[in-house]
Amino acid sequence: MSISPIPFERLQPDFSELLNGHYSSSSAYRALQPEFADAMDFFCKQSFSNLMLVQAPFFIEAQEWLNDFFQPQPKSITVYSIDESRTRVLQIDDLDKLNPTDKVMDPNPRSEIIVAEHVDRETLFGRCAPELVHGSLTNSLERYRPGLIWQANHGILVLPVAHMLAQPSLWLEVYQCLCTGQFDWRFVQQWPDNLNLPNAPVQLKVLLWGNAQELDDIIETYPKLWIKSACKCELKEEVPATLEYSQAWLEAFFDQVQHHDEISADVQNWLLQQASKHSEHNHYLALDFYALKQLFLFCKIHYGEITQDNLRQAYHQQQSYRSNECQWSRRSYQDRQVKIDLQGKEIGQINGLSVLESPGLSHPFGEPLRITATVHPGDGDLADVERKAELAGNIHAKSMMIIHGFLTRQFARDGHLPISGTLVFEQSYHEIDGDSASLAGLITILSALSNLPVDQSFATTGAIDQMGNVLAVGGVNEKIDGFYQVCQLLDPEHTHSVIIPKANMLQLNLSEEIIDAVQQSRLYIYPVEHVTQAIELLLCSPIRSSLSGNELLELIEQRSQTFYQLERDDQIIHRWMRSLKQTLKKLVG
Repeated sequence: MSISPIPFERLQPDFSELLNGHYSSSSAYRALQPEFADAMDFFCKQSFSNLMLVQAPFFIEAQEWLNDFFQPQPKSITVYSIDESRTRVLQIDDLDKLNPTDKVMDPNPRSEIIVAEHVDRETLFGRCAPELVHGSLTNSLERYRPGLIWQANHGILVLPVAHMLAQPSLWLEVYQCLCTGQFDWRFVQQWPDNLNLPNAPVQLKVLLWGNAQELDDIIETYPKLWIKSACKCELKEEVPATLEYSQAWLEAFFDQVQHHDEISADVQNWLLQQASKHSEHNHYLALDFYALKQLFLFCKIHYGEITQDNLRQAYHQQQSYRSNECQWSRRSYQDRQVKIDLQGKEIGQINGLSVLESPGLSHPFGEPLRITATVHPGDGDLADVERKAELAGNIHAKSMMIIHGFLTRQFARDGHLPISGTLVFEQSYHEIDGDSASLAGLITILSALSNLPVDQSFATTGAIDQMGNVLAVGGVNEKIDGFYQVCQLLDPEHTHSVIIPKANMLQLNLSEEIIDAVQQSRLYIYPVEHVTQAIELLLCSPIRSSLSGNELLELIEQRSQTFYQLERDDQIIHRWMRSLKQTLKKLVG
């Protein structure tokens, strides 16, 4: 079976073809969230419910997005006649009929969507602050300052779910206003006790905005919200990288950074590549503009001109601001404090790949780690040192059990595996978790079982199942980059290779430095679907330059049977000796 490395053209998505067309839209944000746009249109038109639930990712700010999903309409204006002690509703054409003593509650002649960023009783219901007159405090309706409920009258009020959960009594007051359609003056901050006014009519719709956990909590606390809401909608975190969505993404991004000058096609392509990298899928674009927006503004301030080279330089400069952990890691390899072999062949040793995420500001980065294995005759137990030392999480423990399941299925179908072993992640002093090293761990054990060495110029990442299929992992770009950087520090003269799951092909979004190395045949990246393919690449036979995966498994099975036969012979001898001793005792007796 021949396994070809990935050509350099497939190591990074190219969106240049999506920049040739023109997509005209009245709203880029509506184009990015078409389902939410439909839901909002329905919510605004219907009249049977005045409540909507929206689940939004943390990076979508309601203040920035929602105006494009709401069409203001002419509305009536609520006025309280102080002289007549009653509430009047005036149409726009009747505003000339206002009396000097009338108190206007909602002066805007068109409906609005109001986003409440900070929520308390004064913000929502308003305040009636007392006035110091002749040495004493007095209060009246003239001192009333309307809150957001009046501003959103005949429109939509957006409330953050987290604030409502933190102030349950305030939410009950808002909910009462929704259910009755009446504004209760007693809820006004500092409302005077001697001012007894009848409730005023208010036409309000509320949109509860929060993340999945917050919405789950408020629905559990107030179950009726589920059946009382007109509709529920989730906002997308990413969109397909099609012509329409790509153009809408660019329009929304340039709106966020307030940049209206012409931008070159290569800059637009680079921005879409970064959005795709953030989504971890080459066919999708992440809608989290924050990091790219900060980078764009950083480039604009530091370099003046927005070009692809300037953006790349700005990106590396920003990364250097948060690279203390990465630099310390690289130095430990350079000073040989961390042992890693990048050339030669070793039995029972392999280079795995990991991603380190440190607390604080440091950005995640990849680095290689040495994994070793030893085997000996035994009862089939596979000792995971990290787990026994309580330095591994549950997913890592599961991956070790899967390795054991593969070995049992492959070599001990008719009995127990007569071989035990130990697997160690060398020089790992912090807790590890995940299953991305299970392919590397299995290859290490197979090397120890077969006495065949592993090519140390390779690094390997991938999860496996009990059937030997290689499964996708996370952080594949960081892992490849981390291994390549260590190779450049320690062994820049030689060629190196990386094995990744074929299922991760759509996540490859590598830097220009690595693409150049692949193009110049200084780095190879091999995609594999089954452990047998990784065996052919990694394990070297002293007779042949390569060994097929099935041949190696047969070799290990023969060795396993030898161990099994030895163990069985020992058991026969042990039973014979025990029988002999019993016979001798009877004869002596």
